[in-house]
Amino acid sequence: MSRRRFSLPVILAGVGFGMLALVETPWHAAWEGSILDSFFQWRGEQDVRDDIVILGINSESMEFFEDEVEKHPELGLLTDWPWPRQVHARLLDRLMEAGARVVAFDVLFLTPSLYGEEDDARFREALSRHRDRVVIGSDFEDLDEVRRRGQLMMPVDTVLPEELQGEVAGYVNYWPDRDGVIRRAGFQTTPTVAAGVSSRPLGGEEQLLSFAALAATKFDGKIAVPGWDERPLTNYTGPRRTFPQFPVFQVFHDRYWEQNLKGGKVFRDKLVLVGATAGFMQDMHPTPWGMMAGVEVHANAIEMLLEADYLREASRWTRIGLTLASAMCLATGILIWGGPYAVKFGLIVLSGGGGFLIAYSLFATNGWVLVAPHPYVALFGAGLTGLAIQFTSEQVEKRRLRRTFGTFVSPDVAEYLIEHPEDYRDAAVGKRRRCVVVFGDIRGFTAITEKAESPEALVEQLNQYLSAWVECVFEHRGTLDKFVGDAVMAVWGGVHTEGPEADARSAVAAVLAMREKLKELNASWKRAGKPEFAIGVGINSGEAIVGNMGSPGRKLEFTAIGDAVNVAARLEGETRNYGRDVLLSEEVYQLLNDTVDADFLGEIKVRGRERSLTLYALTGWAK
Repeated sequence: MSRRRFSLPVILAGVGFGMLALVETPWHAAWEGSILDSFFQWRGEQDVRDDIVILGINSESMEFFEDEVEKHPELGLLTDWPWPRQVHARLLDRLMEAGARVVAFDVLFLTPSLYGEEDDARFREALSRHRDRVVIGSDFEDLDEVRRRGQLMMPVDTVLPEELQGEVAGYVNYWPDRDGVIRRAGFQTTPTVAAGVSSRPLGGEEQLLSFAALAATKFDGKIAVPGWDERPLTNYTGPRRTFPQFPVFQVFHDRYWEQNLKGGKVFRDKLVLVGATAGFMQDMHPTPWGMMAGVEVHANAIEMLLEADYLREASRWTRIGLTLASAMCLATGILIWGGPYAVKFGLIVLSGGGGFLIAYSLFATNGWVLVAPHPYVALFGAGLTGLAIQFTSEQVEKRRLRRTFGTFVSPDVAEYLIEHPEDYRDAAVGKRRRCVVVFGDIRGFTAITEKAESPEALVEQLNQYLSAWVECVFEHRGTLDKFVGDAVMAVWGGVHTEGPEADARSAVAAVLAMREKLKELNASWKRAGKPEFAIGVGINSGEAIVGNMGSPGRKLEFTAIGDAVNVAARLEGETRNYGRDVLLSEEVYQLLNDTVDADFLGEIKVRGRERSLTLYALTGWAK
């Protein structure tokens, strides 16, 4: 089948897979997320601002030796969680005294202090004094049976009075993707949008800022915060501990305060985030970099806001265009390029890999996110469909060629020609080739014909004889050139050669096999009362012209002509004069003189040839 005949199905397959790939499914989302996660990790850790610092609430900040507690009594308040609110008040005051620009507590103060109202009051007073430079967390809780996110839990009013809530509290929630990984940040929302009750804010609803957005705007009032309808991908800068991080207790320990925290200088003009960094605090979340503390997720979101370093996602129309273009280009490329299937499959894989590398390069260098799996689905789907259509079509064509070649070449040669049709095409137009030609004829067949009592029986006997020739020729990778009555012509090297010596050896092997076959046939015919056949065979090697000859459009026959053919025919004729069944030319004998036994018979003059013809009678293989 020509490429033109299956071009439309291949291109349609490209379009079809391109459109099919655009259907959004959970599988697509999971794949897209995993690709993006890989890109973050391959890009590696990025430089971060030096004005964001994390104070981690971890096991180091809760376990102390007795002598340390004696020297630093405040440490005794840190041994049990939740800490007294006065700890947070003292921490806030000391950080502000050290020159921190903003302090953000990623801690939920949803219930009254276990240590009484006075404990809450001390923290409330500190929050009120620093209201313009402090942030604490609020939380959208899943409370009802349908698990709507809509109940915003504010800090208890004994800690944060209602009039301060909008100024100081920001929601700490990040809503993960379907696979549970936090990849996006929502910096503004409303209760109804957060709950999924409405796709857009209801009239008069208050816009709520996230914890990260509120901290960033207090740190730099000039930044622009994405609106409620935007959930940008967080441009994560690296794994855990990418941002400078210190245990909280060091603020209350004189030695650490002076040596590690430089007397508080590490906090000067900084945005200080206070939050749990220990796993047992149950504030760890899956991110593209693996499990990460919530306070570190906030740090990444704040970094992105302050730097306005947003990832740029391709629009849906861009994804549609890339998907369709990828599918059609690859399908068309597979169609018009005639390489081996393994190479074509490699091209499909390389195309997918190349697209993957381009997408990664754009991500790593420009922050462009083109990680949608749709083009890859389209590429592989369209490419493999194109290969399947081509393969099926070519198998049909190969079966047709196999039937054609099977009439004049051995099955293995036919397979070779089917896989390498250029060899046959080159020869079919006419080529000079070094060939070995075999002519075989039945002696006295005219007399046998005249004496035959049953034409049907004679035809059957002749077909058995000729079938034996075909079997021997094909078994030894020869080409059956033609039958002329009872005569057989076979050629080695006309359409496929293994070299002059190998071709000559194969031709002799076929003739010797036929000699043995004829003995078996004669024995069976004798038992059946049928005439026995005696044959004469001539074998010659030389240059011949091969090609399709005959009437174009009516009847063409692939054959060989020239002196090499004429000499083989003359050798077959001389078998009658010398009383031998197989004669070799000098050229064949010289190719095989170490591997065959042959009797030298002399030379004869041949009409039309300047050189005489040297004859050898083949007896068998050398022993």
